Amino acid sequence: MAPITEIATHKTIIDAAIKAGVKRIILSEFGTNVPDLQTTEPLAEVYKGKVEIRKYMESKEEQGLTWTGLVVGAFFDWGLEDGFIGFDLKSKTATICGSGTTPTNFTLLATTGLATVAILDKPAETANRYVFINSFRTTQNEILSALQTVTHQKWKVEHTTCEEKSRIGKEMLEKGDWRGVGHAIMGASYSGGKYDFAASRELDNELLGLPTDEDLETTVERIVRGEQEKEVGPDAMMITEDLPVLQRPNLE
Repeated sequence: MAPITEIATHKTIIDAAIKAGVKRIILSEFGTNVPDLQTTEPLAEVYKGKVEIRKYMESKEEQGLTWTGLVVGAFFDWGLEDGFIGFDLKSKTATICGSGTTPTNFTLLATTGLATVAILDKPAETANRYVFINSFRTTQNEILSALQTVTHQKWKVEHTTCEEKSRIGKEMLEKGDWRGVGHAIMGASYSGGKYDFAASRELDNELLGLPTDEDLETTVERIVRGEQEKEVGPDAMMITEDLPVLQRPNLE
């Protein structure tokens, strides 16, 4: 789908899907708990597009088009590699919001992909609703501990508050600077409450045949090793035989 800011484009795609006889659209969600947080600052501006698109989809249900929104929290591997979730692999620096003990939800990109396929294999069970999954429900301190274990180094730790990260993100977004999304999401995700969706609802991992016991330290080790191999060169990326690989779920 198009970026969530392109609401008109999403509506055009939905209308075209109806004319083409498409039966299911997976919304451009792949993030946090939008159904419970759609008016929450500082992400209300980010959620606005998603909410409008979902409501437009709901208005088309009687025409035979169904939808699913996939809620995954933050992408763990992408976020760790990119520094999006507060950890800089190159400088070995962690930015901790608050105490670092508030749990939040993360999902691996591969697991997200498997979930997307599984949704289409479970059309009745996933129709016209949000589906909630995760790979981990963990804290910043637990991630930091895993990073220090696999890198065999003591990391530099910088402290901030969730309120400060949210404020920075909100101010940037109000100026039209969408780089503020990262600050806003980091501040919001580590603040707990409804952002920690796994604390208050049953996940759909089992329904979709997804792993329910992915290991944090093993995953962190794989990501760190992958980044090290990138620095060595592209040929090194072929050396992955001993790394854990997610298998496609058995959907029978």
